[in-house]
Amino acid sequence: MLEQVYAYIWGTAFTDAAREYFKHEILKDKEVSDGFGPGFYGMPMTQMKNIAALADAEKINVAVKENGLLVPLKSCAGIYFEVDGRYKKMKKECGECWGNPSGCTMCNIANVKD
Repeated sequence: MLEQVYAYIWGTAFTDAAREYFKHEILKDKEVSDGFGPGFYGMPMTQMKNIAALADAEKINVAVKENGLLVPLKSCAGIYFEVDGRYKKMKKECGECWGNPSGCTMCNIANVKD
């Protein structure tokens, strides 16, 4: 059981490190938004199928289960947008927010104007 826990922790750490590498090394010359994707900011997990289809995930042997879970485990997907100086970074509290489509009182997503 302990080996499974260690494997899970290692997989999570590896995924987090890969995401940071992507943001800081691959996108280093661009100003980009926070990462968005299924499970955050009001986007349901079932939308993972659409993202996987757009990214042609089957080419790298990633599949999406009915509930939106990616296989192999610890696979991840997200969307970044190239932004300019007007972009407001998300608050730290928003990082784990599941949100809802109409926004929240903290960030007022529904009331954002250009």
